[in-house]
Amino acid sequence: MRLTEWIYAKLGKQHAIALDRLAQLLFEFLTTESSHIPSHVAQIMHRDLTRSTHRDAPEFLRPYLPHDWRRPRRAVLASLPARQRRRLS
Repeated sequence: MRLTEWIYAKLGKQHAIALDRLAQLLFEFLTTESSHIPSHVAQIMHRDLTRSTHRDAPEFLRPYLPHDWRRPRRAVLASLPARQRRRLS
């Protein structure tokens, strides 16, 4: 409940929040309000977001990730469905 109240206090709304913005707010909440270590939170969120969206790390996470955070392009393509893989190659 604390997270949702915190987000509402920051944005003044409860809906129509883009996924990237929501992820950024979650990261901010976990690292500032809950005092979690930013690099740990960034690595967990990066793994979760790249699994679900098949994209690179969001800009706000990059400073907290290890220098080798990028997955090789081949690994990214291999994780996509065949139709999308054909389009991107």
